[in-house]
Amino acid sequence: ACGRVAELVEQGSASLVDASTVGATIEDLDILDLEEQLVITDQADIQRVYQSLLRGSVNHLRAFPGRLRAEGAEYRAVYHTEDELAALLADGANRGRQRRGR
Repeated sequence: ACGRVAELVEQGSASLVDASTVGATIEDLDILDLEEQLVITDQADIQRVYQSLLRGSVNHLRAFPGRLRAEGAEYRAVYHTEDELAALLADGANRGRQRRGR
């Protein structure tokens, strides 16, 4: 994974669109990793940490599509399907609204 991240960082150095695409791709990968780890652990404290990290990654991922659209580009999910990505982004937006509404 370290080689892939280094490759992505190099790709992101070319332009703002490339940097935003790489940022979204890294969050996409982080989310997949966390989802996989949540499935294989039954320890509640570790699950809480993974859930917290997952929420953070979803929140970070939500920032990139708008930035890309402003530059005339679009993020295409790499590690999730487009439907899974849409659900993650919608779920993250709903959680944010729920927290602010309290």
